[in-house]
Amino acid sequence: MLKLGEAALGAREPSSSAQMCEYVQANRKLWTTLLTGGASSAMRTEFMRIAREIAYSRPQANPWLPIDLAVPFVTSGIFEILAWWMRQPEDYPVDHVIKLFNALVVDITARPRTLSFA
Repeated sequence: MLKLGEAALGAREPSSSAQMCEYVQANRKLWTTLLTGGASSAMRTEFMRIAREIAYSRPQANPWLPIDLAVPFVTSGIFEILAWWMRQPEDYPVDHVIKLFNALVVDITARPRTLSFA
């Protein structure tokens, strides 16, 4: 999952988010249990660890975004989108999840943009 998350947040390949979502879909029963059951707290902690590892292992796409804000923001976004998805009917379109993930997480945090505080 670390490699899939890193690829999805790197936004170098349009298919990266799709790969992560297709992996989760292919293992939906497991991910439903992990994200919506008793393991959700441990999973959230693990997502945070992975996001922190990714953040400190590569250059930031947006240096203006403090890492100590980006890590919990991205972690919460990924976790909440996937957990929400696992509560949807099994036939909920994966393409919709990919679009949500790209719009709410990747476009906001991983794609370079300029922000001025002046």
